[in-house]
Amino acid sequence: MIVRRPLPPPPPEDPHAWPDRETMLADRAAALTELTRRRLAAGRLVLLWLTGLAAAVGWAAAGLAVRSLELGGLNLPTALAALVLAAVLLAVAGVGLDFWLRQGRVVRERLEAWADLARDPATDVRARARRRYVTWLVVSLALCAVGAWTLFHLVAPGADAGAGAAAGTVPGAGSVSGTGNALVPDREPGAPADADSGGLGGTVYVLGWSVTCLITGLLGAARSVGHQHWSERLLSAVPERWGGGAHR
Repeated sequence: MIVRRPLPPPPPEDPHAWPDRETMLADRAAALTELTRRRLAAGRLVLLWLTGLAAAVGWAAAGLAVRSLELGGLNLPTALAALVLAAVLLAVAGVGLDFWLRQGRVVRERLEAWADLARDPATDVRARARRRYVTWLVVSLALCAVGAWTLFHLVAPGADAGAGAAAGTVPGAGSVSGTGNALVPDREPGAPADADSGGLGGTVYVLGWSVTCLITGLLGAARSVGHQHWSERLLSAVPERWGGGAHR
């Protein structure tokens, strides 16, 4: 059984709660180190990605539901079940994202509170956590790139269709051949539109997947960049509270 240690509590309101400055700096260093580790922990990144995965599977279920409705007939029960599954998974993803954001807000507020106590360059350098920051940033930008690439390839066929319409051809409707301008169908009569790509259901899934990847990657990148900006701005010039109160 894994027992997680609780977050370091906020510092006392009275800066003279410690017997001396050295004790206060030791507590501050321990709190900043632990809070920084929690803020950019691998587990928090995994939780974010699992939340995105739940959303992606939810969008896949939504795409299946739409595709089943397109086909009709005996596929209607499948569409209903897929819609229920999609709603459950997207709700789980929403709850997970809310938990992830709230926990991050708590950690950030406590970091700021402990950093306001005093200056300690040695501790401040460790709190920047450059390796963790770079790791979060690289993997998050990679996920953004996957989402952007998928979204581009979803939109690109639409641009190709527009070019085809400007040239006098309509994708899927047929092509003109011979001197009699006969219309030759590109697909068999009765075949559903965009059968190879999954129709509207496939579009729903791919759109949901790409947007989920983009949002997940952007959230991770924002967390890493935000921590770096916070450390550079706040930890490099923290106002002293020891012996004189906080000044902002």
